[in-house]
Amino acid sequence: MIRFKSVRLVGGIARVTLAAAILGLGLHGCSSNEVNYTPPAGSSDTAITHFSFAKMVVDGKEFRDVDVAIGPDGNARPWRMLLGHIVDAGDVESLLTGAPHTLIIGIGVSSQASVTPALSKAMRDRGIAVQILDTMDAVNLFNRLPKQGLVAVFHTGC
Repeated sequence: MIRFKSVRLVGGIARVTLAAAILGLGLHGCSSNEVNYTPPAGSSDTAITHFSFAKMVVDGKEFRDVDVAIGPDGNARPWRMLLGHIVDAGDVESLLTGAPHTLIIGIGVSSQASVTPALSKAMRDRGIAVQILDTMDAVNLFNRLPKQGLVAVFHTGC
């Protein structure tokens, strides 16, 4: 069970931040300025090996100054929110092939992106669990979870 540190409604849009300490996963909090990860020896799972403000490295592929999506096939690609800093259901639709069971949304280093109630409802209606975290914590959670049925989007900026 995930407990939220705070939930604020801003202009009708849910803005959620999650405390890593509540997760009990020993993850870096917002005070960290980067995440570096070494996958277990022999692992072929998709891994985010580096994240810092506006830079992410996924399976050796570097992304700079773009947001990133990781699909059900494990492939990472540039991604963008159509409504600026607001994640809506249409922004993640292309990731939902293959019936994922979990969607991780990284809402920025300082949690400046928002998630619409329509996205939350659409995922709930499809039986997809949604984890909304600041991007540092979202990266760490992504690296820790089994990859089958997992998709993710990451706002790499503020």
